[in-house]
Amino acid sequence: MKTATAFLLSLMLMTGGKKDTFSNKSIEHRMVKVAPALFANKYETTNEEYRIFLDWVKTEKTDLLETASVAEENWEALGVKNRLSRYYSEHQAFDDYPVVNVSYEGATAFCEWLTDKYNSGPKKKYEEVKFRLPTEAEWRSMATAGRDYSMGYPWGGPYMKNAKGCYLANFYNVSDHMVKIDINDRSKVEIEEDEGRGVLVGKGQYLVTAPVNAFIATGAGLHNLSGNVAEMMAEKGRTKGGSWGSSGYYLRIDAEDEFEGFTTSPYVGFRYVMEVIKE
Repeated sequence: MKTATAFLLSLMLMTGGKKDTFSNKSIEHRMVKVAPALFANKYETTNEEYRIFLDWVKTEKTDLLETASVAEENWEALGVKNRLSRYYSEHQAFDDYPVVNVSYEGATAFCEWLTDKYNSGPKKKYEEVKFRLPTEAEWRSMATAGRDYSMGYPWGGPYMKNAKGCYLANFYNVSDHMVKIDINDRSKVEIEEDEGRGVLVGKGQYLVTAPVNAFIATGAGLHNLSGNVAEMMAEKGRTKGGSWGSSGYYLRIDAEDEFEGFTTSPYVGFRYVMEVIKE
């Protein structure tokens, strides 16, 4: 397994940057239909997307800058210094990784900006749309693909691995040898420290987050609906889906919100939906 430094250096050598990220054709290509007149982004919002928005804020809407800025210092609260805190949101190597450490207000401002950009753009498929965060009810419907029974996880089953033993999401998986259970009282569970495993070492091939297209999509075509980053809901302070730092339980569709009341967090990002107002 690569060390954290080697992995970071390899990422920094990658070329990045995509053209026409926000052309109406590109936006429409990223959306999949999840309900009548409602489409969702296949992916979590990326660093590249959010950085393009911030560049606009810096030149056209400077009064939004404080609200929309990325809280870089949150990485240091996890013991990450001078690595992800310096490069994650800015370096092109992380363009396809989910944006984190942004506020609810920043995410909603992004959606308002994207709404104006699409509606005023040429060659659009729909006359008028609105981009926004999904409601919790909409997220649940997206996760269950409209079924009225629980499947455990958005990929359509109760298991976290596929038939080949590969994990189906990016989360904090704990090896069997790290778990201690008192045989006389199974309510007593301890997780032993895994030597050498910290924020920058360890979960398979990813340091923390994974690229937004890294894991198989749900039947509805949505990647990383659970795991990678917990996704903001339209209800302020609420998230669903669990994150790269969550235990497997919190990736369940019916799990409670472990980040309820968050402000900004390295564990939280967002996915936008597109509501068609006028065809």
